[in-house]
Amino acid sequence: MTPQIEILNAAIRDNGGIIAFAQDMGVSHQVIYQWKKRGYVPMDRALIIQNKYGVDHKTMVRSDIAQLLAGLQTSGGL
Repeated sequence: MTPQIEILNAAIRDNGGIIAFAQDMGVSHQVIYQWKKRGYVPMDRALIIQNKYGVDHKTMVRSDIAQLLAGLQTSGGL
């Protein structure tokens, strides 16, 4: 299991389970399972999770994107 999915699992657990979480996100629980299978959350959904649940979006996206975002933040690009 990737670190991104461990964080997603914690958000799901802390917010009523996968069905409740999916409904609150406006997606089916099958979509959540697809994220888990891929090993990361798409950026647009990670931003929604951040806004709804306070989980840093950079902790849930693909690691290469997270590294890019970290580099932009360090260089003052964000």
